[in-house]
Amino acid sequence: FGLLFSTIIYVALMIVAIIYFSGMQLERTIWATLSLFKIVRLPFIERFEYVAITYWMLIILPNLIFYMWSACRGIKRMFNIEENKSVWFFSAIILIAVQFIVTRTQVNMINDYFAKFAFYVVVCYPFVLYATAWLRKRVSS
Repeated sequence: FGLLFSTIIYVALMIVAIIYFSGMQLERTIWATLSLFKIVRLPFIERFEYVAITYWMLIILPNLIFYMWSACRGIKRMFNIEENKSVWFFSAIILIAVQFIVTRTQVNMINDYFAKFAFYVVVCYPFVLYATAWLRKRVSS
């Protein structure tokens, strides 16, 4: 249900953005979703996009927590270190790393690096893993 809910929210926001903005505006707009929230005017909230960013964190946070859990679980299995210690370690690294990301250019650069890294993990890593398992099986037999 959580995946379905997130997907429905993403699709609804995409449809609204496509309907509201023209093609040229979507190409020039950096964060179309935040621009959509700027049109909401409430008398008791000066900047509604702060509320929207908080709500958006409710969608993104579970994904981040899942990645943190899997990284800590992997550290526990590989190095036999308590998950509690690895959570603090990864949290400190993330907190320090986030302090250095200031401009939109840096965010784009990090997105490009992660896209390349994700390509290698998704496409190349299974073949490397298969070859390694195959060689281990041949050597141990």
